[in-house]
Amino acid sequence: MGEIGIHVEQPQLVPALVGGFVLILGHCSLITKERLFLSETLLAMVYGIVIGPSVLKWIDPAEWSSNDLQLTQEFSRYCLAIEVMIAGVTLPKRYLKTEWISLLMLLLPVMTVMWIISGSIVKVTFDMP
Repeated sequence: MGEIGIHVEQPQLVPALVGGFVLILGHCSLITKERLFLSETLLAMVYGIVIGPSVLKWIDPAEWSSNDLQLTQEFSRYCLAIEVMIAGVTLPKRYLKTEWISLLMLLLPVMTVMWIISGSIVKVTFDMP
């Protein structure tokens, strides 16, 4: 039988490593906080140093792209996706039933006008066709 070759690049590896870290930290948080007196921030920093280019060399952001703007945009996408998901999960069950009119007003005319204005500003600023 043939081998299955999976090519994983570092930017796709980051969400898996971060997700695995969050799951492991969530399961061990009682031990780390109550018995070892270690904060999540300290553990996250140590984890980042260990998987980073200094120790294990699993992740090296300098190799991902020569364009820092593209790298920043990718991380912004990750952060925005996580924030939107958290906002959706924390809404009360009846929120859509009670606030559907205000949501409809925000989503249809207001967001459409915001999109047109933002697109126009980008077009004028960057001299796009």
